[in-house]
Amino acid sequence: MKHQDIRDKIHLTYLSLVTSQDASTINVRKLAEAAGIARSTFYIYFDNIEQLVIDIENEFLYQFEKIYKQHIRCPLTAPEHFEVIQKMICFLKENYHTFLILCGSQGSNSFVIKLVNTLKVLLVKKLNYLHIEYSEVQLTFAATGFMSVIDFLDTEKNTKEIAQEYFDLFIHLFD
Repeated sequence: MKHQDIRDKIHLTYLSLVTSQDASTINVRKLAEAAGIARSTFYIYFDNIEQLVIDIENEFLYQFEKIYKQHIRCPLTAPEHFEVIQKMICFLKENYHTFLILCGSQGSNSFVIKLVNTLKVLLVKKLNYLHIEYSEVQLTFAATGFMSVIDFLDTEKNTKEIAQEYFDLFIHLFD
């Protein structure tokens, strides 16, 4: 098995286990057994369960960031900007279960802060590229405002409707 495949298997096994039991009861022995790997294999990739959780968070944030960076140079009102917001929301919808785990007691205490900070960094890059002046208040509101999108992920609203609401908020903030 490839390095990435084993790492992904460990990630998925942990995410599966935390849906059926308290995260504090999951240890390396249980995880390795459930994943069908030796404990020594786990230790090749991670020092402990906490490091595994941080790695899952970092992978989630990396995939999220990768989506936004695709259109970082397009104007705020461009259809491409709307499309990237829609892709980000689609990513969150597709990974809603993982998102809830990382935000809950099974994740680190700092995941939501990391996500908001990732959004802020991406917004700063975009706004600077577009030469749009902004205040820290606008930036914080936009980043934390995006977090309100999460409230809609488990509703009947479709991805396009959710994206439109955030897109409109974003345009008004930096217009």
